[in-house]
Amino acid sequence: MRQHHLHAALVALATGSVCAGTAHAAGFQITEASVAGLGRAFAGAGLVGDDLSAVAYNPAGMTLLSGTAVQGGLTFIDADAYFSGSSTRHVGPLARSESGRDNAGAGAVVPNGYFVTEINERMRFGLGVNAPFGLRTEYGRDWVGRYHAVESDLTTVDINPSLAFRINEQFSIGIGVSYQYVDATLTQRIPGLRPTGTVPPLVPAADGFGKVEGDDWSWGWNLGAMWEIDPDTRLGISFRSKIKQELEGDLETTRKAGTLVNNRPLPADVTVRSDASAEVDLPETVGLMFYKRLDPKWGVAAAARWTNWSRFQELRIESTGFAGGASVTEENWEDTWALSVGVDHYYNEQWTLRAGMAWDQSPVPNSGDRTARIPDSDRFWLSVGASYRPSKNVTVDMGLAHLFFRDADTSDAISSGPTFGDQLNGSYNSSANLVGVAVQYRF
Repeated sequence: MRQHHLHAALVALATGSVCAGTAHAAGFQITEASVAGLGRAFAGAGLVGDDLSAVAYNPAGMTLLSGTAVQGGLTFIDADAYFSGSSTRHVGPLARSESGRDNAGAGAVVPNGYFVTEINERMRFGLGVNAPFGLRTEYGRDWVGRYHAVESDLTTVDINPSLAFRINEQFSIGIGVSYQYVDATLTQRIPGLRPTGTVPPLVPAADGFGKVEGDDWSWGWNLGAMWEIDPDTRLGISFRSKIKQELEGDLETTRKAGTLVNNRPLPADVTVRSDASAEVDLPETVGLMFYKRLDPKWGVAAAARWTNWSRFQELRIESTGFAGGASVTEENWEDTWALSVGVDHYYNEQWTLRAGMAWDQSPVPNSGDRTARIPDSDRFWLSVGASYRPSKNVTVDMGLAHLFFRDADTSDAISSGPTFGDQLNGSYNSSANLVGVAVQYRF
């Protein structure tokens, strides 16, 4: 079981997203940097050469592209994360238990955009804008776990210029720089007490509200290499560095009129603001990818991705609003693997059809480390997609995926010294549907 300061839970997510329902790659990682890739569950990412997303997945793959092209895409996400369970809490000698259900899922949109140009026969320049991390969950304000989380809304924007160089007919390398923005807004309810005989303890009518907002810009880098074994067979490896985010923002708490503070009822609503900050290392990733054109009609692909989530062992929050000036939340996450396979069918010059499946491991090791803000679990992907070329300059990509999440239990405990404690016990049943559309134009 994991315990942490009540207000520390407010900031526990300040670590990466363009809104993305329950996270769609493990942890709060976002994989949806390509709509064509979505259709094959991101197998062969960066090596197929049918869109510009090599900028994000493996910059060496840009040498497969010629001329100049731009691309923009959107992935629409409809996620559900149904919680069913109970909460048992106390304030001093007063205790209360309640049971209930809620859905933390939220709709979201993940955008991406790319530009790639051929500098000369050997070199390519690319620029990508996407969202490598993200999460959005939202519960009703009166749900049973309201002291753990209400809303978690996090946005990242990653600006990624890159260069690729073809060494010879078989080998290419690529390098990129990331300038990444993170913005977070996180909320939860705060327990309140009224004088005896007015409002019962630990019910929404007596609760206050807490909110944290913070943001940061920071730098990272990525590398890639590609081996073209023959004209129809490619192997690739990529590395994306960790990015240290130092979020700065505000902690705001509001308590209602009549709430007891130091055994005296407040004469009016009181809002207190203080500075807050958190340092988080967004983890590095290593990708392995493969693509094989079997014949003029068929191609197969595979990919494996390792993410160093074990960096996320704890989250330290600094704020003048905390007793002692800091709060530490144990996370205890573990490294993860994601594996995918896919197939492309080149039906004719205008249409390409594709399908894929993937297994994506969660970094959350057990129910005691699974929080209401990130109710993460292992998931299995099934996806289909298509590309339509109405002219030699224009390609329209479409992708559809369904994610099957493993049912996951939680036994999350929060506390604030001896005066307050809350144990949330229950299970999550989650799923997600993703629909993507992208347009590519070659000059």
